[in-house]
Amino acid sequence: TDSVMAKKMIRRIRHSRQKDNAEPTNILLGISFGVSTAKKSKSLHETLKAADASMYREKRKPGAS
Repeated sequence: TDSVMAKKMIRRIRHSRQKDNAEPTNILLGISFGVSTAKKSKSLHETLKAADASMYREKRKPGAS
């Protein structure tokens, strides 16, 4: 999956989570994502590390989850 498609998937999941969290329940779902695209110049380890860093940047944003 390329980064454009990954971002579209994340938007759909977040939209679904917002709808679910709007329901009157005692459980609110929080979720964070990290996205990185593997390139020939990057190893899998570097790509996963970049995705992990992306997820933690997302978690630190105000109103994240």
